[in-house]
Amino acid sequence: MLKKFLLYFLKPIPHYSNVVILNLFGFQIIRFLIFRFYIGTKKALYKKLHHKKFNILKKEYEILLNKLEKDGCITIENIFSEEDFDIISNLTNRISDENLIEYKDDASKSPVFKYYNLNSNQLEKFFDSSIFLSKIKKNKVISDLFFLLNYSNLENNMISFQKIKPVDLENQGHINSQLHTDRFYKFHKFFISINDVKKENAAFKYCKASHKYSLKKHFFEYQGSIFESFNSLFKYFFPILKFDRYLVKDYLKLNVSNIESHKNSLIIENGSGFHAAGEFEDIKMDRKYIRINPLNANHYYYLPFALYVLNFRKKLK
Repeated sequence: MLKKFLLYFLKPIPHYSNVVILNLFGFQIIRFLIFRFYIGTKKALYKKLHHKKFNILKKEYEILLNKLEKDGCITIENIFSEEDFDIISNLTNRISDENLIEYKDDASKSPVFKYYNLNSNQLEKFFDSSIFLSKIKKNKVISDLFFLLNYSNLENNMISFQKIKPVDLENQGHINSQLHTDRFYKFHKFFISINDVKKENAAFKYCKASHKYSLKKHFFEYQGSIFESFNSLFKYFFPILKFDRYLVKDYLKLNVSNIESHKNSLIIENGSGFHAAGEFEDIKMDRKYIRINPLNANHYYYLPFALYVLNFRKKLK
């Protein structure tokens, strides 16, 4: 019984709907604190195990890391050599628009845009993905920064290629177009622009410095989880009642910027800061990029911690 409770209690925090009752009774704020403590100790241990590499790389990328810590989002231009970028760009151009899948908004089920998200295995249908992946993994700046920020080496299954095209300029609102955070802890996503990204082709929005932790933000996250729990319950019985999960306007005055970039640029975003998908202004434009996420982002910290608690209980016996 205790094992089931612990596994339920320690479900990944982004999955609010799976812990509705716990949230309503106020346990979410305790879970936030537990996870923050655990993630801090996990990172400290990882740094200790790899302290030499961490210390060397921190000095090498000190300026970039300081800017990322200050703003929560940075752009590094010309991340690949011209030759390597041409190889990557030419490979991705082999994927025709016939493979685009229509995305529908979860709330209204109306067309929003067409896109594809192809992982390393799916890319094999169009070209030899080993060439594509090796160029990314062997890029020193990308691999070094990924190691420093996500406490992990870069693996094939963390890399995917995405393309987005608008369907209707008048109907682009969807769940990700609202300002939101991905995680309550530091979580760095990497994007490599294949074409120029501007406001016209839906450059995403980021609120600089909104990633920084404070007591106010801690209680704000807790409030958001409570509202999301109410929404999960009410949608079946009182669908007309709906809370704004984030209530961003009541939280702080956010400095929202469009994150524009030239092709062959690396964008690093701290997902604990407020951000939102951009909107297309030209129906003929598209956006192409390579996305790099830590492996199993939703469960990355949850599973080891749940097992740690259960093993600790066995030792007590």
